[in-house]
Amino acid sequence: MHARREQSFILLGFSFFESQVLGQILAFIIDQYRKKPSELDPETAGSWYSVRGCETSGMSKEETREWLSQMHDHRSSRIEAVEGFIKGLQSENSGEPVELRLTPEEAVELAAVLNDHRLLASARNEIGQNEMDVHTMAEFSALPAPQQTALTEIHFLAYIIESLLHLLSSESDIASGENESLE
Repeated sequence: MHARREQSFILLGFSFFESQVLGQILAFIIDQYRKKPSELDPETAGSWYSVRGCETSGMSKEETREWLSQMHDHRSSRIEAVEGFIKGLQSENSGEPVELRLTPEEAVELAAVLNDHRLLASARNEIGQNEMDVHTMAEFSALPAPQQTALTEIHFLAYIIESLLHLLSSESDIASGENESLE
């Protein structure tokens, strides 16, 4: 993956394989966004819709239901944008690299969506700080296969998010037309 700014756009370049993996992740996220909090598995519901803060702040059951509804509405409002990202990742020539062209607003939206998946992958696969701190191939190989997959996704998405945030952090440079590239 590579990321760069070009005038007022952020361009993310992916190999064919990377675009396929990211497309599958985004399709999965759409499926989860369509589900109401009560329809989600406990791990996903707990990572996206934890009501601990509601309980701590003394919110009533009705206020908590309203909060959950608002959070679900917010997430499901991203579906159209995610569908656009998926469409942008589709290569006209099978096997060819793809470039996703994003406005700064779309880049922020993509970062939020990718972070949602990171939270979900972590919760579903019991990825904690110990797993996140794996530094050697031997430590990585000792993890169960589902954790290896989840950890790989989490780090891949983190790299994309960090690249987006880096390029967004100099928005004044974007407005002035300067170009910057991350390889």
